[in-house]
Amino acid sequence: MNKKGFTVIELTVSFSLVSIIAIMLFNLIFSLKELYVSGDIKTSLLNKQAIMDKKIYEDLNSRTLRSITTCGISCLRFTYNDGVAELLIDVGANTIKYDDYTMKLNEGAKIGKVSFDIYNSNSNNAKENSVFNLNIPISTTLLEDDFGIHIVKQYNSSITTVNKSLSFNEATIIANGVPMELKTIDNNEDWSIERNTSSNLPSISTDYTDNKVIFAKIFHQENGETYDNYDSLLKNKNSQTLSTLKSLEIFRNKKRSTEITNVLNEIVDNSTDSESDKTKEKKKIKSDYSDGYFELIIDYPSTNNNQVLKNYNRWMQTSNFTNNKSLEHGLSIDIVNNGNGSWENGLRYIDDKSYISGSGGTKEKFAIGMKKDDNDNPYPLIGAENEVASVDLWIRVNEYIERYSLVTLVY
Repeated sequence: MNKKGFTVIELTVSFSLVSIIAIMLFNLIFSLKELYVSGDIKTSLLNKQAIMDKKIYEDLNSRTLRSITTCGISCLRFTYNDGVAELLIDVGANTIKYDDYTMKLNEGAKIGKVSFDIYNSNSNNAKENSVFNLNIPISTTLLEDDFGIHIVKQYNSSITTVNKSLSFNEATIIANGVPMELKTIDNNEDWSIERNTSSNLPSISTDYTDNKVIFAKIFHQENGETYDNYDSLLKNKNSQTLSTLKSLEIFRNKKRSTEITNVLNEIVDNSTDSESDKTKEKKKIKSDYSDGYFELIIDYPSTNNNQVLKNYNRWMQTSNFTNNKSLEHGLSIDIVNNGNGSWENGLRYIDDKSYISGSGGTKEKFAIGMKKDDNDNPYPLIGAENEVASVDLWIRVNEYIERYSLVTLVY
């Protein structure tokens, strides 16, 4: 008698074949989607690149260029016989602007290390005896191509003046359209990190180097000034509430990450924790510093007759306090000047109160952007007894300038 149906082996083979086909189809769909997305991004970036190249070269070839001068850390001013056009790189907004055209980069695309070089020839050719070379690399996570702006132009130095020098006192960084003033601190005073053997805590020692330690002011707050919500603090573009807070990631530092993690690991090694706890802590340190860190200063100018960067707290932290989806404190290393208290976790976003706070002991001291305290009183309490009229927040920008400067700073 014939038996109708499937055996277990037949069912298994059939199921396996269907599964294999399904996986192949899913892979094909994902591959086609990735190809479509990358192709769309590539087309978009190539179009933007072509428009920008065309506009710059058309001006250089059809107009008489009189000079190229500086207008900021990442800004060049092209002066022609019939007008002026500025080239501005705004890394915070992820844009490049030349004259009236703004090249907005696609999501996932980023600006690389830029350069502006001048070459003078000893040639007797009086017509074109010099060359300038402008490079603004642009990359994206999905593609290996360079979609950047690369301009090479010969010019006659007797007709055209090219000067990339910029006085530091006039230098600004523009992020999200907001210019930020720059200052150096403490006569080039820089810091190195070491373990304090007596307390087994991070200790800061002072090194005097030839390098300028540069900070940019990203926020100012008057005592008694408050914000209705966190977004009003970040998104309101004016001289007081700078939208540059939203662009904090562009100021991450990485150069001393290895030095810092080595010191912190040494402290962990000298702790009384179990080996498993030490391993966990080292993994957290490595993870936190893998993307670099922020070096910040909160300044109290009114306590020193409005002198800038004379009375402040300076510290390093790994967390981005402007990200309200990331509430972890991150790691912080304190540098305390003039007895202004300690920063246990640096600045951080407090979800239920809509403020950013730095902590000293059990009190939320030196807070910025605070809405209300636990007793529903208006903030900010700047200092333990409201003793200062205002605070300024500064961020270290040395590595930013190394990556994105088109100028030579003159001090």
